[in-house]
Amino acid sequence: MEKRLGRGLEALISSATGEENQPSFALIDVALVEPNPYQPRTEFDGFKLAELAHSIKQRGMIQPVVVRQKEDHYELVAGERRWRAAKLAGLEKIPALLAEKLSKEAMIEMNLIENLQREDLNPIDKANGMKTLMEECNLTQDEVAHKLAQDRSVVANTLRLLNLPDRIRDWIKDGKLTEGHARAILTVKVPD
Repeated sequence: MEKRLGRGLEALISSATGEENQPSFALIDVALVEPNPYQPRTEFDGFKLAELAHSIKQRGMIQPVVVRQKEDHYELVAGERRWRAAKLAGLEKIPALLAEKLSKEAMIEMNLIENLQREDLNPIDKANGMKTLMEECNLTQDEVAHKLAQDRSVVANTLRLLNLPDRIRDWIKDGKLTEGHARAILTVKVPD
């Protein structure tokens, strides 16, 4: 079954900022950008970042990052891999879409959707992203499922992975245990 992710980033930005406050483009100083505190991705593959940095050196940055202004710096909304790769490539300025009036919910939603679209998150990071969206924005599983254009059962099963012991969650993150096998472990009853 093909992955479907609902609204694109452009639609999310437009609806989050309102018609009267459309986002604008600018070249911004890489050093003034801080990571998104709601980033669901906990690990960035060094080899893939180096490949992206090489591509950026060769062809430039094709897609801008999305940021919002925070006093004297910018906070990343989406594009942390591109930002990290641009820093690796030695860029001083990067293209950015300035989305000034984003709610916390829109920021978390955009970041999670962007990560699902670009490079698959490991199941544990995906579950943590869903949990953050629920907790920070007071959303139900149904509402998260709607926002991510997924069935509620997918959201529920993904969130259940967070009930596993740390060691097993680490195996999932490291690719040593599949999501399906992990869900099977959840059904095993441990004697008291």
